[in-house]
Amino acid sequence: MAPEAGVQIPAPTLPVIPMGRPLIKKNARNITIVAGPLVIKFSRDGNIFRIFKEFYLTWKAFLNGLSVPVLLLGPFLIRPRVLLLKEAGLRDREDEIIRAIKKLSSARVEHRELRHPERHIGFWLGKVVFIDFDRGRLSTKSRDLNKFMAWLRSLKGKA
Repeated sequence: MAPEAGVQIPAPTLPVIPMGRPLIKKNARNITIVAGPLVIKFSRDGNIFRIFKEFYLTWKAFLNGLSVPVLLLGPFLIRPRVLLLKEAGLRDREDEIIRAIKKLSSARVEHRELRHPERHIGFWLGKVVFIDFDRGRLSTKSRDLNKFMAWLRSLKGKA
């Protein structure tokens, strides 16, 4: 029918994801944009090797069930947003996190930033995942478990 007939055709409905305002985090190496359900990261100096290395380590962890899926689009690393440990709290999941760190070490991936796990360990689809492998490396002797245990002891010392 013609539009002048006054018939309205319903528009297709799509799920609405609240976007809010994007959060932009900057450090000396990277710029990270958190927008709704996605996190987009790119190197400040345009060093594509650094982003590719992070993509490789994250993908290796993902294949072992320890990270979220990531996508590399040119200089951009894109991943889903996770619930960080600082947002979720430990909630008696220490043993699960320790098992995940041991599994990450057996995959020969050293995260190297687990002295601040509240920003690098998260929960996605109900399981423990690691994010931000920016300083990570392949290693046969990971020290991640020692760093995490030292952080746990410092927490228990404050309580």
